[in-house]
Amino acid sequence: MPKRRGLPYRCSSNRSSSGLRGQGYLDRANTGEFLSPNLPRADQVLERESIRTSLKTVLDQLTPHEELIIRSRFGLDHPLQALEDVAKKLGVSLTQARQTEAEALTKLRVLMDRSGYG
Repeated sequence: MPKRRGLPYRCSSNRSSSGLRGQGYLDRANTGEFLSPNLPRADQVLERESIRTSLKTVLDQLTPHEELIIRSRFGLDHPLQALEDVAKKLGVSLTQARQTEAEALTKLRVLMDRSGYG
């Protein structure tokens, strides 16, 4: 049987053109491997977007320092950082950063409860 260019195909001997049993393009297509079970369902995507929108709305109600601390500490659109690193970035002491973080988390809990995510 002539070898095709491009994608491997399934031949009559149940071997792919690569010579490995069960590894050809059509073998994977027949088993549904292209539909990954790890892909989120549409309702999960919508829920995630709803939560993301609510979180953005709530974070917008924090002071700039509180918002930066929360985003940095929890890796929200920022790299995950230690509180000490965030304190240095803001030019405040570690104690001040810790107090600001605690205040911000309290505010977030109250605001999220009001939004129905509590």
